[in-house]
Amino acid sequence: MENSEKTVTAQPQSEFNPHKAKHKKILKRLTLALSVRLFIMAAELIGGILAQSLAVVTDSSEKFTDALSIFISIYAVCLADKAPKSKYSYGYHRAGVIGALISVALMWVIAGVLLYSAVLRILDLDSFEVDGPIMCITTVASLTVDLITMCILRSCGKKTEHQEPLIEKNENKKDSDSGDSSELDYIPPRRRSTSSIGGNENLRAVIMDIIGDMFQALLVIASSVLIWIDPTKYKIADPICTFIFPIVVFFATKPVTQDCVRILMEAAPEDLYLAKFKLALENLEGVVDVHDIHLWNVNNDLIVGSAHLRVREEVRNTILSEALKTCKRYGIKHATLQIEAASVEMQGYVDCNMHH
Repeated sequence: MENSEKTVTAQPQSEFNPHKAKHKKILKRLTLALSVRLFIMAAELIGGILAQSLAVVTDSSEKFTDALSIFISIYAVCLADKAPKSKYSYGYHRAGVIGALISVALMWVIAGVLLYSAVLRILDLDSFEVDGPIMCITTVASLTVDLITMCILRSCGKKTEHQEPLIEKNENKKDSDSGDSSELDYIPPRRRSTSSIGGNENLRAVIMDIIGDMFQALLVIASSVLIWIDPTKYKIADPICTFIFPIVVFFATKPVTQDCVRILMEAAPEDLYLAKFKLALENLEGVVDVHDIHLWNVNNDLIVGSAHLRVREEVRNTILSEALKTCKRYGIKHATLQIEAASVEMQGYVDCNMHH
C-alpha cells in the first residue's frame, strides 16, 4: 500500500551557511571599529581622570561596552561560518543573539556602578574639582570618533530587506480554472528595511550603544561648557550627566532585548503574518487543509517554517513545488512540508497548531 504521507525539506542543510565573502568584509570593518573604540576608550579614560570628571569616565565606560560588543560580534560572525553539526543542526546563527544579551547585561552592571558613584559625588560636592577645558576637548574628540565608528559599522553591509506579505483572498480561487492559481492571490510583496547590518542582533546592539554614546556625549559637552564658565557653581552638572546614563541605556537596549527574547522564544517573525501565510497555502489548487503550521526565526535573517498539507490525489505530485514557491515568497529559507492525502482518514489526528 502506498504511503499516504511524505515529508520534504525545502532547502538542503548547506543553505544555512552564510556567504563567506560578506562575512570577511564584515570582519575587516568590525576589526577596524574595535581598534578605534579601544583607542578612544583609553584616551577618554585618561582625559576623565585628568579632568576628575565622572561624566567623561562614564562615557569611557560606554566605549568599553561598545568594544566588548564588537568583539562578541566578531566572534559570532566567525561562529556563523562554521558548518552545522549533529549537536547544533541549525549551525551557530544564534551566537549573535546570546552575545547581544551579554552586552546588554554588562551595560546595566556598569550603569549601576556609575550611578552609585554619581550619588556619592552629589552627597559630597567638596570632594572633587572638575577641569572644564579638558573635559570639553576630550568629549568632542569622543563624539567625532563615535560618528566615524558609526560610519564604519553601517558600511558593513547594505540595508537588508524583508518581505512583508500582502495577500488578497480570492473567494473563488479554488473553483477557478484559469492559469497558475498560486499567482492570483498575491500583490507583489512590500519590503521594509531593517537594521543596516543585515539584521544581526549583536551589531544592532553595538549601533544602539553608539547612538546612546552620542547622546551622552552631547550632554557632557554641554556640562563641560558650563563648568568651564564657572567650575565652582556648575560642577554638580558632572555627576548629573551620569544620572542620564541609565535612561540612555534603557532606551538603547530595549529594542535589542525585545528582539533577542522574541527569537529565543521562537515567536513568529514580526513582518510575516502566520494566518495570511496559512491562507496562501490553503488557496493553492488542490489543497484541502493546512495544519500544524509553525514559523520562527533562527536569527533575524533566517526564517524557518513547517506545515502539514492535506491535498487531493490529483495534485500530490505537483503541489510541493507550488507550496515551496509560496514559502520562498514569504522569505522562508528553510521549510519542511508534509504532504498528506485528503482521501486517507486521519485517525487519531490532533490539531496542535500553536498561536504565535
